[in-house]
Amino acid sequence: MYLNYDGKGGRFGETAVGAASADQGKLAVYAAERASDKALTLVAVNRTGDDLTSKVAVKGRDGGATAQVYRYGAADTSAVRRDADVQAGAEGFTGTFPANSISTVVIPAGAGPPPSPSPSPSASPSPTPATACTVTYTVTNQTPRSRRTAAA
Repeated sequence: MYLNYDGKGGRFGETAVGAASADQGKLAVYAAERASDKALTLVAVNRTGDDLTSKVAVKGRDGGATAQVYRYGAADTSAVRRDADVQAGAEGFTGTFPANSISTVVIPAGAGPPPSPSPSPSASPSPTPATACTVTYTVTNQTPRSRRTAAA
């Protein structure tokens, strides 16, 4: 998931980016920027036996990107699978992370509309480096596996 998630040499980034989860014990998250293409790479590890749905707020990116999703999990331990892309807007995206899985989400750099300018109290504002973007994960809904299966 870090060194060849797509079978074509896709790698996690080299430059650490701040990432936080409301509960790292349930949904551990890590983020980095890749030097080669400036893509933001996110890895979410669902440590529970339940699917977790979470709002993923991405700060420091302009939004409007189509993010690629790759997963490895208990449902299929034979290979990493490419899942459906997600739209990562200015507010981030909502993702469902399957039980006992690792997800890699790749958000390309420079996609979408430019961010809105914000006033600066400084006479000479300095640009914020891409490595200052912060990814915040908050678990908003938990669907126990047994309930999901019974309802299907």
